[in-house]
Amino acid sequence: MLHFLQLSHVFFLVPVLIVPLIIHWLNQRHPRRFRFSSVDQLKKTMAGRSKPSRWRHYIMLLLRTLALLLLLLAFLHPLFMQQAAPQRNLRHTIILLDHSLSMTYQESGSSPQKRALQELRRLLDQMTPQDRFNLILVNRQPTPAFPDFSTNRAGALRFVETAPEALAEADFSAANAIAASLAVQASSAPDVYYFSDFQRKNWSNVRFDALPENCRLHFVNVATSSERGNQSVQEISLDQEVVIEGGSVDCKVRVANHSPQAWQGKVEAGFQDLPLAVKDVSIAPWSETDVMMTLPVRHHGMLRMFARIPRDALTADNQRHQVIRVKAREPVVLLDGNANVTDFGEPRTFLTTAVNPYNQNQGTYIPRAVDAKTFTRSILSTTTRVVACRLPALTDEQANAIVAYLRNGGGMLWFLDGRKDAENLAKLSAIAGNAMPLRVTQKLSQDDLKDGAMKVAYADVNSRFLRLFQGERMQNLNLLEFYEMYRAAATQNGKILLRYADETPAMAECNVGLGSLVICNFSVAEASSNLARQRLFPVWIHEILLRMNHNNGSSMDAFTVGESITGQAWAAETLGLSLKDPSGEVMKSAKFSPQGDMLRVTFPTKQAGFYRMTASNQQDLMCYAVNVSKEESDLRSIDPTVLPQRAGDHLTSSHETNSQIDFSAIMRGSPAYHWFILAALAILLLETCLFKKPRTTS
Repeated sequence: MLHFLQLSHVFFLVPVLIVPLIIHWLNQRHPRRFRFSSVDQLKKTMAGRSKPSRWRHYIMLLLRTLALLLLLLAFLHPLFMQQAAPQRNLRHTIILLDHSLSMTYQESGSSPQKRALQELRRLLDQMTPQDRFNLILVNRQPTPAFPDFSTNRAGALRFVETAPEALAEADFSAANAIAASLAVQASSAPDVYYFSDFQRKNWSNVRFDALPENCRLHFVNVATSSERGNQSVQEISLDQEVVIEGGSVDCKVRVANHSPQAWQGKVEAGFQDLPLAVKDVSIAPWSETDVMMTLPVRHHGMLRMFARIPRDALTADNQRHQVIRVKAREPVVLLDGNANVTDFGEPRTFLTTAVNPYNQNQGTYIPRAVDAKTFTRSILSTTTRVVACRLPALTDEQANAIVAYLRNGGGMLWFLDGRKDAENLAKLSAIAGNAMPLRVTQKLSQDDLKDGAMKVAYADVNSRFLRLFQGERMQNLNLLEFYEMYRAAATQNGKILLRYADETPAMAECNVGLGSLVICNFSVAEASSNLARQRLFPVWIHEILLRMNHNNGSSMDAFTVGESITGQAWAAETLGLSLKDPSGEVMKSAKFSPQGDMLRVTFPTKQAGFYRMTASNQQDLMCYAVNVSKEESDLRSIDPTVLPQRAGDHLTSSHETNSQIDFSAIMRGSPAYHWFILAALAILLLETCLFKKPRTTS
């Protein structure tokens, strides 16, 4: 039995059948008038009006019309219908429905997701009661509707309609593996349908090797265009590793324009319940740009930060979330061996002002001057940052306190401007078990230096302590002059950050346990260098202090929708509290397991936003940022016609939804359009051979 798949087009193609009739009418021989008769013309005229000649034209008209009719029928996708399958050989169908973020793109009041659901309903409606099927919802973790083939159409639709919001990417390779395991259970070769917008990131590396070779694949495209325009926030990153309460944080917001036209708009960034920073941005077609934003930080703890752009047709990726840890304002201990000296030119004066250049202790750090001759271990336990200058000879107890402080994660900035620094370095090396980055010997004064001063000749600007001097600011190092320094040499431990013109190390860093030690072979005293007079001096000191604790970054990891998150908190603090999702609902799917004094929490993510466990004082004990997949923002699609090439030897066909597919014909028919084309060519060949130019007879 023959069936035409594109029968709705027949009304547009039927008028083409009159073309041979028009050609036949134009080629008719009509009587010609001659002023002077010609026997040859009379013979031709009589032969053309003879009865055999008229029949010849009628047959030629019929053959040409029949050939054209066959070509037109080939465009209607004819199918040879098969007989109904016997009960023991049921027909099986596997449906893979794209449930990724790109399918939610809104256009003209509809979306590919809605169109795919409509096509799914039509496919299920056109199945016979004996046909068996299974539906696979393809997202980050593809899930089948039933464990085996079924006839429950209402259950399949309910499975799709009650599925969580599509916010992740689609893994069609994993879905094909599930389809292959289902195909093994089928008694006959199944038909496999793909309802998708064929977004290129989802389909770039899809493999079909797992599917049986005798199954038929059908690709149904539900996207209205292959280049849908979209803008998105791709990433939020911090430009500093530690954020302190009362200061500010520099963040970088990456915005993408996935469209063929340039885009201009506003980028907003900030913390929850605080004023937002706003910047205008202009992005070229199919490109990305980074927008630098500076945000004030008023509180400590885990703060919820976000960046967003105006809403468009795909709203889920217009906002991105990030959680950062903000430390409370803390004291910075200044260990000064000349604590009793109050001269203006002493290093303690400049360092105190650099640590907190604001009035009334409004800065990020609170300087606390301590006499280096009498400090104890308890003083170091009150801070995570220490600045030392003019150190006297350290006692064994003090040296052990400094090494223990560093091993536990503390940071120390040490200026070698004391008379006992060589002995102190040797003592710390012996206690730590590792050499300090510098080994110093003789103290050099202005009289020992050529031209009376030494300048910096080398700088590792990629170090986290010298990033301030990248680019044009590198010239600020050339302005520095040092009048006192130690004759020093580098050891095998640590890294040299600055060198003088004579290759003497000027600045070095090393790790002692979990802590960081930065050693400066110079002084900030007015008589020892011009460093304190430079405008960048307070900024540089802040930069060193800020980046000293590099093992405890402020930016927490952000997760993607569909991932499972595991975290922990103190069990005593979480007693009676619950974990809530971004909509404020209690996470009933969260699993809690005690581990000593800690409580371990594991939960899935189905929404974008912040998952929080909040204490009674409104401080977050747990907070995790979850975002949509940034891979889904580029909505450009691939051409479904290239997919059969990847499928290898599978019998494949590609269809578009706007052609009103007759799914029942596809399920029980086989393509026949090539036979119509061959028949039309055969008729044209027959017409060419039979009707050569006739010989005229009277």
